Amino acid sequence: MSKNIHKKLAEYLKSEGLSQQAFADQLGVTQGLVYQWLNMVLRISAEKAVQIETVTNGKLTRYDCRPDLFFPAAVS
Repeated sequence: MSKNIHKKLAEYLKSEGLSQQAFADQLGVTQGLVYQWLNMVLRISAEKAVQIETVTNGKLTRYDCRPDLFFPAAVS
């Protein structure tokens, strides 16, 4: 049985060397909520997706977090 995981979020945390707790602290949420996002128990809200894009300086975009709600950024 394959495990559902939010690949973009997992890749970001790994590449930045961030724990779930450290990321949660940056966002003002609990580590448990980050765990639920990672394991796709809960979806990242639209508001948190925007905040994540800001906190990560665009390394993890709102589209990466919620492609069902946002369009990819236009490349100029």
